[in-house]
Amino acid sequence: MAPKWIELVTGSLEQKKDWKRYRARIEALPEPRRAVADGTPVRAIAGDDPVEFAETFAQSYSGKRWIDKERARLTKAIEDAERAERR
Repeated sequence: MAPKWIELVTGSLEQKKDWKRYRARIEALPEPRRAVADGTPVRAIAGDDPVEFAETFAQSYSGKRWIDKERARLTKAIEDAERAERR
């Protein structure tokens, strides 16, 4: 009986545990991801021009990507087909 009246006064202990687990997950996120979890508006992150934001974001990760490999593969396949036609 005691736990029920304590929860009436202090609130649900399970909800408090859930909240602490949630905050721990948020703190474990990298800094850029925390803005979303903290409720920052999308416009504050993406700015006025979402296309520019997307292009800038993509350029930030301009290392070798899967699309680069696929482009090279397509180019090679077309060149191989061209050589085969000439024979």
